Amino acid sequence: SKGKPKADDWEQEVQDVLAEAILSYETKLATLGFFPDHMQEVTWAKAAWLDGCRECEVKIHHNTELIKILTSRGTHLRGVIKTKARALVKSTYGFEVSGDDAVEENCKKVERLKDGFGFVYRDQPNKGLYENSIIQRIVNQVWFAQRLLSPGIQFTDHFSPFPDPALATTLTAIENSIDEWGSGHKTDINFTAVAYKPVYEQHLRMLDKFEEHTKEHGILPKILQRL
Repeated sequence: SKGKPKADDWEQEVQDVLAEAILSYETKLATLGFFPDHMQEVTWAKAAWLDGCRECEVKIHHNTELIKILTSRGTHLRGVIKTKARALVKSTYGFEVSGDDAVEENCKKVERLKDGFGFVYRDQPNKGLYENSIIQRIVNQVWFAQRLLSPGIQFTDHFSPFPDPALATTLTAIENSIDEWGSGHKTDINFTAVAYKPVYEQHLRMLDKFEEHTKEHGILPKILQRL
């Protein structure tokens, strides 16, 4: 039966190129932008396929199905980042699932964390911008956990310092997971491009502004180098 194309639908040589192309495509998302339009997706996917061919030292032409697999990695990777963020948000920020005052406290906590992007600080109130430990933990789990299967290890030159778009996406996924507690109860909120691309772009602007304001001291480059 026909379904969505999968990597193991092709012979080994194609699978090898595809595996390398996936790493290259995910690296482009991390460094160029996590919410590309369709034309950007296809352009990056074709470039990633060529990267895969070079890495495997072969020449194989891509087709529509292979490009679809590559472009689908954007949604897949955002889902991975969201899953990691959701697993850590509850314990990091102390949301409660039971107790008489839990709902009210959770609502207040969401307001405090989202006010002035309070959730990105190491300490409350607002000390250690972009140094909350949840950021480093998500970065480690998504980009560096699987040895040669991780873009951060395969393409170290692109991840040292850590790229702004990947950090902005991490922050957006954390914010999405905090939003799930907005009613006081844990509810599912999809991490969609329609809903969260504007949030992502806001985080990118905040990173740019922070870098500009602290340029003399080089604070953001130091933070990105440590991630």
